[in-house]
Amino acid sequence: MNERVRQIDKGKYGNYLQKATELYHTMKKAEEDEEWNAVALNAIHCAISSFDALTVFYLGVRSSGQRHEDVTQVIKK
Repeated sequence: MNERVRQIDKGKYGNYLQKATELYHTMKKAEEDEEWNAVALNAIHCAISSFDALTVFYLGVRSSGQRHEDVTQVIKK
C-alpha cells in the first residue's frame, strides 16, 4: 500500500458507517430547511464516510490522501 492509505482493523468499519448515517440524517434535515450549502457539504462527507466504511470492511484500509478523489485509487485495486 502507498502512503495515501492507512491500515484499519476491518472490525472498525462500523465507526465509518455510523458517521455516514449521521451525516445522511443531517443532510436530510438541512434539505427540509432548504439549507443547500449544508445539504451539499453533508452529502459529500456522507459519501466519503461511506467509502471509508466499504474500504475498511473489504480491504482493511482507508484513504488518507489530501484530496477527496484519492479514494478512487483505493477502490481501483
